[in-house]
Order: sequence, then structure tokens, then C-alpha cells
Amino acid sequence: MLYHHELEAMRLVHLEDLTVEEASMRMGLPRATFWRILESGRRKVVRALVEGRAIALRAYEKV
Repeated sequence: MLYHHELEAMRLVHLEDLTVEEASMRMGLPRATFWRILESGRRKVVRALVEGRAIALRAYEKV
């Protein structure tokens, strides 16, 4: 299950080309928290691709 905030973190860094610092400020999160969310999302996406699984997106939740 990929959470909305994990997807948003990946979008900001990989599609908007923001730095981790810029993206964490945009999401209003401490840099360490943002990094944890980003890495969690990356692991889920890579695991799904490698294992041939679907990626389910969970609705928006406040972090």
C-alpha cells in the first residue's frame, strides 16, 4: 500500500526536481521525516516492480 504522502514525496523529488530540503519544506515536514517517507515509498515501488505486484494507492492522510 503506497500512501499519498509517499507518492507526493517522490513526485516532488523525481518529477519536480526539488532537493530533499526544498521538498520537505514544501510538505511542511522536518527533513529527516521527509527522507523516511521518501525512502519508504521508493522501497514499496521497487518491491512492487521487482515482484510484479500491483501498487495500491491509499487516500490522502495528514502526516
